[in-house]
Amino acid sequence: MVKKAKKKKLQDITHEQAQAASAEYAACKNELEELEVKMNGKINKVKDDYAEAIIVLSEKCTDSAAVLEQYAKEQRASWGKRKSLEMLHTFLRFRTAPPSVGKSKKFTWEAVVELLKKNNSLSQFLRTKEEVDKTAILATKDAEILASLKECFITISSKEEFYIDIKKEEVATV
Repeated sequence: MVKKAKKKKLQDITHEQAQAASAEYAACKNELEELEVKMNGKINKVKDDYAEAIIVLSEKCTDSAAVLEQYAKEQRASWGKRKSLEMLHTFLRFRTAPPSVGKSKKFTWEAVVELLKKNNSLSQFLRTKEEVDKTAILATKDAEILASLKECFITISSKEEFYIDIKKEEVATV
């Protein structure tokens, strides 16, 4: 593993130093991009080399799993209260999944919500989420409303971020 050098404190940078750093940065980024392209090419070649064998084995596993599942379903009564069967190379198991809530295919969730709203005894199964509408706050231009928002400890701010764009032309090394 490569050790990172300690960062120097930077200040009073001249234009020439900035130009040199710019050239070095662009060269590093371009070299990094080339290496990543080579690496991804090699990764894709390795994936292609193994893809066919993986597909064949996956299909074999799927076929074997289907046979084992059918066998387990047919023989389940002979297991008694147990939920698993030990075989020579595998365990066949049935597991009860945690309960989940679903809906009839005839209805959408919106329709179900409306039905629950109409039935007062079932309204306990609805929840409402209250949250600040930040989009509306950002869109507001009214000074009085903005002042009221400040009284509610809401601030509107933006920050400036530094970034570097590389020119995609050949960079000569310094």
